[in-house]
Parts: sequence; C-alpha cells; structure tokens
Amino acid sequence: TDRTIGKVVVKRVPFEPWMIDEEWTSSRIEGEVAWINPLLDAIDRKAPVPLPKFPSVESTRKKMANQHVLFTIGRGDAYLEEVSTRKHAELFVVKGKGSVMTLDGGHKAAFLKAGAEAVAAWTERLPH
Repeated sequence: TDRTIGKVVVKRVPFEPWMIDEEWTSSRIEGEVAWINPLLDAIDRKAPVPLPKFPSVESTRKKMANQHVLFTIGRGDAYLEEVSTRKHAELFVVKGKGSVMTLDGGHKAAFLKAGAEAVAAWTERLPH
C-alpha cells in the first residue's frame, strides 16, 4: 500500500511541481490529512485482488479500433526512455486511428505550450 512502497517511491522519484496528481498523492502519504490513515488501514486489512493479467495487446487494439488515439512521448524524458516507449506505444496504434508523436520537453512535453499546440493541431486534423 502507499504506507509502505509509496514512501519509498516518493523518496526516489523527484516529482516536479507540475505533476499535480503525483505531488498531491505523495504529499499526503505521510498522513497529513485525517482520512488517509483509515483508508490505508482498510486497504491493509482487505487488500484489493490484483488483476490476474493484463489484457492482450490485440484485445486492447480491438477496443481502440474505433477511437482516435494519440500517444505522446517526451524527448529526453527522465522517467520514460524514448526508444522503448515509442516501441511499446506503436504496438497499440491502429492504422488510420492512432498516432505516436514525440515532443520536446521531457516528461512534461505535452503540457508545455509547444506540446499543447502540437496536440491541438493533431485534433484539428482528425476527420469530423
């Protein structure tokens, strides 16, 4: 639970201020808010059952076949290595529906002005 591995991750991963969800979660792991300890106690008493396995690539591709999907990769991302991330993203691209875009700016590339503009331009090119 977050009471154990979460603390280790927070100390090892240098979260950036723009990473709102990660920062919010990590700042509360130490029990700064009243509800976190009862929540973690409940999880410790009855941990959720993990999924037996992830769905196959093919079944995921079938589910995405009718959706336009854009995978963004940050050039120089300190958390996700560009070449292997692209390789994995391309497994899920459905021809005519999916795209992979590499953007400058590292892990936050899609949230920078140039990245947001590139994503917006991609959406404008979609068939309406």
